[in-house]
Amino acid sequence: LGSNSSNKNDLKYPLHWLRNVHLRRYNLRASALEFFLIDQTNFLLNFDKNTRRQIYQKLISLRLPNMKSVLSSTITPSEILRESCITEKWINRELSNFDYLMMLNTIAGRTFNDLNQYPVFPWVIKDYTSDNLNLDNPETFRDLSKPIGIQNPTHMAEVKS
Repeated sequence: LGSNSSNKNDLKYPLHWLRNVHLRRYNLRASALEFFLIDQTNFLLNFDKNTRRQIYQKLISLRLPNMKSVLSSTITPSEILRESCITEKWINRELSNFDYLMMLNTIAGRTFNDLNQYPVFPWVIKDYTSDNLNLDNPETFRDLSKPIGIQNPTHMAEVKS
């Protein structure tokens, strides 16, 4: 795909290394593709819309041997989540909390390759003053049933008034 010209600084990977391709936004425009390789390398490339579509369709048609998933623009994130069974794997302790959150972020279109869409992680610790955290003490953790903005009684009162 693209020009045959080569530069010694070009990054080249065999197509059979491709594990996943995800449609992505860049600068809030649906114009990028994110590539994930079998060696854990990943990168985001921005295209004009027509070129992105052509490359995406070509990659799908190749049926590459290591390709595990192609996130289609016709499948919603909730459908992808349901079909992936990652929640069940997480519940059954087959996935760590970190891996589960990273997969949720990926399905949601978040990526380390674009600061505008950087992955998000919930704040779970409430105690930022102790020298040692007691992870067995429930008071160490914030109440996840409440938004971050109303974790303390003062903020809760302000919101209610």
